[in-house]
This record gives sequence, C-alpha cells and structure tokens, in this order.
Amino acid sequence: MTLVGPSTATLRTIQDNLSQMHDGRQGGSHAHPSSQPDPPLPLTLPTLMHQPSTANIPPSASPDSIVSSVTLSASPSPGPAAPSATRESPSVPPQAYVRRAAYPLLAAAMQTASVFSLPVELLSRIFQLGVLDAPAPDQAPPGPTFEVLASHVCAHWRAVAVHTSCLWTTIHFSAVPHLERARAYLARSTKQPIDIFVDSCAEADHLAGTTLFRDEFDRAFELVLPQIARWRSLTLKVRDLGCKARARKWLSSCGPAPRLTRLQLWHIEDWGSPEGLFTAIGPPPVVVFDGTLPALEDVSLIGVNLPWARSPFLSGLRSLELGVHSDDVRIPFDLWRAMLVASPALERLKLYEEDFAPLVAQGRKGSAGWVLTFLLCDWLKS
Repeated sequence: MTLVGPSTATLRTIQDNLSQMHDGRQGGSHAHPSSQPDPPLPLTLPTLMHQPSTANIPPSASPDSIVSSVTLSASPSPGPAAPSATRESPSVPPQAYVRRAAYPLLAAAMQTASVFSLPVELLSRIFQLGVLDAPAPDQAPPGPTFEVLASHVCAHWRAVAVHTSCLWTTIHFSAVPHLERARAYLARSTKQPIDIFVDSCAEADHLAGTTLFRDEFDRAFELVLPQIARWRSLTLKVRDLGCKARARKWLSSCGPAPRLTRLQLWHIEDWGSPEGLFTAIGPPPVVVFDGTLPALEDVSLIGVNLPWARSPFLSGLRSLELGVHSDDVRIPFDLWRAMLVASPALERLKLYEEDFAPLVAQGRKGSAGWVLTFLLCDWLKS
C-alpha cells in the first residue's frame, strides 16, 4: 500500500485545530504572551529533513500527547524517555508545543509524498534515463552535465548518483580540468563500458593550462588506455598534425579493444589547398588496435585513412561514413566493394563528394552529391 502524506493546507488546518483544542482546555487562562502571530510553517527542505517523523501519531492525539510522541521519537535511546525539559519550562508559551508538533507532521508529509519517498532503485533509474536523454559531449551546451547536476541536489541524491555506475561512463576530454574529472568518472563507472570523447584544439586556439593540446592529449590517453577492455566507443577529433601523430602512436600500440562498437576518427583542419590536404593525410597509415575490433559496427573516418587491406574489422558494419580523402589514400574500389559485401546489415552510408564521385566512376552506380545519406538496400537496387 502506498502512503500519501497530507497537503500543506491540511497541515495548516491541523495546526489551527490543535491551537483551538489547547485554548479550550486551558479556558483562556494561558493566553500567548506575545501579540505577534505565529510564524509560518517551515517549507524549506533543510529545515524539514531535520524534524523527527510522526508517522505513528494517531490523528485524534491531543497537543500534549503529540509533543510527548515527538519527544519520544526523537530520543536516540530505547525505553521510556525522560520528561521534556522544554515542557517543564514555564517560559515557553503553550502554543510553541503546537508549532513543534506541526513541524514533524510537515516533515513526514514531505518524506512520504515527495521524491524522497521513492525507492533508491527507482530514483537511480530516473537518473539513468536522464543521462540517456543528454546530448553528445560535442553538442552539449556549456555547463555541468546531467549526472553532475543530479549529484549536487542534496546528500541523498548524491549518494544514489555516485553509486549508480552507469551515470559516469562518458569520459570527455576537451579542456585541462577534464583530466582530473576523468579520474573520478573512471572510478565511479567501476566495470561499466565507457564512451571516450577526445577533442583537441588547433595550435592557434591553444591556451596553456586551459585547452587540450599535445601534452594534454598524451595525458588523456594515459588515463583511459589501462581501461581499453571497457571501451565501448571512441570519438577522436584532432585539429593539429602534432596531435594526429600522437593519436597514431597511441592507437597503433594500444592493442585490441574487444568491446568497441563505434570508432570515429576525425582530422579537422584548414587544409588551405589540395597540397595541404595531401601533406596532412599523406604519411603511411598505421594498423590500429592490432586490427582486432570484433564488436565494431559504426565507423566514421574524416580526413583519416587506414591501411585498408590490413583492416579486417571493416566488415559486419551497420553505419559507415567516409570523407576528406585524397586520391592516393582513398580506399580502392575492389576493397570498397568487398567491405560492402561483408556488411550485409549496413543501414547507413554517408559519403562526401571527394570520396563518392571517384567510387561512382569506378563502380558505375549512383550519382554524385555533396553529402549523400541513404539506405544501402535502396542504393544497391538503383
């Protein structure tokens, strides 16, 4: 059975009735010494949460018995409680007892009729849904993330949030403070699969001690590399050749990532000219993850080329995006065709014109466009 606490209006009525009962019993001989009206009921959670519970007080209890019950419920030791020093003090006006009795009633109502009455499991599930609805790190507005906000509401929410490991699985690096934050996220996520976003800046935009650049890039990978068995996705965006060289070093020596389902490697830079593009992506590609990504389903390569013939993980894909590849590093048509044949469940294919038009010319299918997204089955039927 679900217990629902009384409303604030009901509690005010209870307070008024209790005051009238007390005045009637005293025959008006003990009027309140002050002419000022009683202070309003406390409505702030910090005040309410420090009041003792009155869930076991019968509705017909008198003011004195309510005060006694409150005193007993607040006593930390078992057995009969000692007489209340407050009740024995003649300097405390009688209506103070009523007010003190009403505060725990309101506290009990808040605890039974608010989010504080939710089971921990249900509150944790609400937090999980909030994280699932959050935007990707590179699309999120500035400010704290959902899981951080939830953990800062109160001590109870913080305890639930911190111990809900799946809230802390997005490890995002784009600024120096994110390095220390990642340590906390990795610890709180325990054994959950993690999603890694690394977004470094261009040299012209680098601010020492603030932005993520070459040295910070290495520190980010030093943090997450020991957890490679938990990697579920990796989104890596570099805007500098120095950061790209570091990415090649880390990904060519990190070993397999058995749980990685999404791989997004982007080199975003102002190429200036075709010669600049060729220089940027011209060095011989390296084998990443030892060529072993058994769970991979989603691949996006923008300005990044791979040794196509030595990348067996480019099969069984559901989503594929390719762009900004010059002629000398673009995937050959025979390997392109083999990749499509080896991915019968492919649902999404996105190609940019500089990649799509040459493949169309070789494969004699489709028509070129700046960006083309479509279902593979429809494309094969065209």
